[in-house]
Amino acid sequence: MSKIPQGSSNSECRCIFIFAMKTMQEDMAVSILLDAYLQKKLSTCHCKLVQEAKRLHLLKRDIEGCLERLVIIRAQLRAEDDATATQGPETESSASERDQEHQLMADITDALKITKATIRALVRRKAALTKSRASLHNRQRRLVERAYRSGTFVSFAS
Repeated sequence: MSKIPQGSSNSECRCIFIFAMKTMQEDMAVSILLDAYLQKKLSTCHCKLVQEAKRLHLLKRDIEGCLERLVIIRAQLRAEDDATATQGPETESSASERDQEHQLMADITDALKITKATIRALVRRKAALTKSRASLHNRQRRLVERAYRSGTFVSFAS
């Protein structure tokens, strides 16, 4: 224990020590609550990351399907061009279908870029939350060590 400061009574020192204990207990309680909050944010971020990964997979599959349909439409257009030299209604419908597929492909590609950017942001957020949580665990360890040294923490391990 430290010496009683000059000009203060023993009861004042006890009040200061009790206040320090309450502060330490409050710090521990706040750190536990913050740890639970960070864990919840981390699990929410992980769920969003999984959802975006699924969406990315579906978009890639849609792009592959679009490319396959474009190949088929191009083959139909070549076959129609070889069969007739004039523009028929089949050729016009195939050309409009090709334009629709190109537009769909552009929309899917834009959605893919947005999804990739979202995944990158979520990965950065998850890393920041993990780092904050590790820092908080170190703070909790220091609080427990300080409580143990001051005698306010009793170990039940023995």
